[in-house]
Amino acid sequence: MENALSTYDRLRPLYTRQPEERVRLMCAELATPLAAAHTAIAQLLRFDRAQALSLLGGHFGELTEILRDSIVQLEQLIADGPALCERARANGGLSDQELHVYRHDIMTPLGNVRSVARLLGRTGTDGIPPDIAASTRNLDEAARELLDIIDALTAWQERAG
Repeated sequence: MENALSTYDRLRPLYTRQPEERVRLMCAELATPLAAAHTAIAQLLRFDRAQALSLLGGHFGELTEILRDSIVQLEQLIADGPALCERARANGGLSDQELHVYRHDIMTPLGNVRSVARLLGRTGTDGIPPDIAASTRNLDEAARELLDIIDALTAWQERAG
């Protein structure tokens, strides 16, 4: 059986391409895990408040609000990527500084999504309805995939091991 490359390892060699090309590629690659994260968040938002209220000392509702706001912000930033490239091309190309700012802007809502997914995942499986646990796992996996893509194409420092 062949060793499949991780998403990060598959995309990292493309880091040598021009910033605009990497942003376009990143936006395209992010579509699938972003849709998976959106679906997982939508599933979490559908759970009965009474059923989920005991989770995390009653903060489940607050956390799902953070997820809802963060995924909307993340989707908008990713959707804005191609326009950023077009504006940059008109001004001589996307600079390393502009790419760094764009990465930072994306990492903020993604960090919120990852943190909430981890927090929900750490509550353990005791007493958590299986549907909530599955949605939380799906969200965590999607968030990790999003991070792998962003890191591979925008992080100046390569990951160790």
